[in-house]
Order: sequence, then structure tokens, then C-alpha cells
Amino acid sequence: MIMPWVLFFATFGGLATIFVLHFESQGTWNRGYMELDAKFQQLQQKNSNVTLQLRRHIDEIGRKANSGYADLDAKYQQLQETHSNDTMQLRSDMNEVERKANIGLCEVRYEDYCFFLGATGKATMNMNAARWFCERNDAKLGNIYSSKHFDMLTNYYRPYVGTVLNGNTLVGIKTGMTFDPQTQVVHLSDGSRAPFIRWELGQPTIEPQYSFIVVGIHADEIKARDGYNNYREGETNFGALCQRRV
Repeated sequence: MIMPWVLFFATFGGLATIFVLHFESQGTWNRGYMELDAKFQQLQQKNSNVTLQLRRHIDEIGRKANSGYADLDAKYQQLQETHSNDTMQLRSDMNEVERKANIGLCEVRYEDYCFFLGATGKATMNMNAARWFCERNDAKLGNIYSSKHFDMLTNYYRPYVGTVLNGNTLVGIKTGMTFDPQTQVVHLSDGSRAPFIRWELGQPTIEPQYSFIVVGIHADEIKARDGYNNYREGETNFGALCQRRV
């Protein structure tokens, strides 16, 4: 027979053992939790650092991209400006070549002057356009100085009538000469009295606004029909007679 006190101590010892094991187990779990929590915090901090580093890296890429775009845009603008300047220079060079080519023309030479014709092929040249054409080629609207000079001009330009000048049988060529309807005097471009006059049949028109001189040239060779016409400033003609000093 087991004594009661033996059972008591046996039971008490078992409970004590269980109690000790319980606290040891709880401590182990606490330590594991703390270690796990520390590792989690460490991982979270590490991830936070990685995220921050990644964000900085992305921002740096964006900054470099923006800087690269700005550089590229600046280079594009510079290239565009250079191309524009080159185009303008090329156009200027072409105009200069054209101007020098026209200056080089001396279709009719009379005394100290060269004469050349600026023609549109249609009766569309007004007085401003005629002056501009001559001036851009270092010349001015021309005068006619003598009967010989008149014949030289009409003989030279007659082949243009009916061929180059759009099939017309009569064309008007603007000059720098003017007509005073009151005094019926023809003046050269410098204001002096014209030394030679040859009117077409039925000319001049004696009206105040008809103060500019056009030379009418016919396709045929009946020279008696060629001559001066006076006209108003706003009227248009086929071309302009330009002159420059040799």
C-alpha cells in the first residue's frame, strides 16, 4: 500500500516539472518571436533602403533623361537654325548669281550705256515692278537718245515679239522717260528734254494722267509703226527697258 504522502510528493513533483517546462517553453517562444520580429524589422529596413535606393536610381534616370532631352532639343534647334541660315545663304547666293548674270547682259550697247530687257511674257508689269527689276540689277529704267539708238533697240527686240512674248504682234516696253501733257514735252529720266521723239500713229494722248512713255514694238518690220505711247502710271505692260553705265 502506497502511503498518501508518497502520492502527494509524486503528484507535486510532476506538477512542478510541468510548470517548469511550461515556463521554459514560453520563454523559448518569446525569444523566437523577438528574433523573428527583429529579423522582420531588419528585412523591412533593408527593403525600405532598397526602395529608397531604387527611387533615387529612377529619379537619377529621369534627371539624365530630361537632361539628355534638353541637350537633344538644343542640338535640334541649333541644327534647324544652321539649316535655316544655310538655306538663306544659298538663296542669297543664287540671287547674287542671278543679279551678276543680269548685270553681265549687254543686249544693246549705245555710247556709254548697256541696255537690257526685263519681260514677263504677259502684260503684267506695272511701274513699280519695272523700277524694281532694273534697280535690283544695278540699273535704272532706260532712255532713248537718238534715232540710231531707237532703231538698234527695236531691231534687237523685234524677234521677241510674237515668240518669247506670248504670240503678240505688238508689245509695250516701259522706259524711264516721261511726258508733260500741258507742254507736250518728253523728258529723259534725269529731267532733261529728250533729244529724240517718235510717236506711234494717233499718239500722244493729251490728258493729265498720261505722263509715262512706253515704246511700242511691232512683230513686223514696218518701222514707221514703231514708236512712243504715253500712258497712265497704273497701266501694265510686257516689260521694262533697263540701262546701266558701262
